[in-house]
Amino acid sequence: MHPRLVDVPAYLETPGMDLGYDRVNMDRVRRVIAGRDLPRLPARAFAARSARPARARRTVPVGGCAAD
Repeated sequence: MHPRLVDVPAYLETPGMDLGYDRVNMDRVRRVIAGRDLPRLPARAFAARSARPARARRTVPVGGCAAD
């Protein structure tokens, strides 16, 4: 990190949160910066799934190579 940016607050944007949680997350960031309390998140916030399909896993035979 550049030395002039060491004391600058930052956040990391994570792609794939297309269910509206970007807005929720930024609201929470603003509350933390302002020193305000954070409201409790609903249980469904911890069960969010990515909209992207799961990638298939390739199996590798014992002692062999995976077929392409």
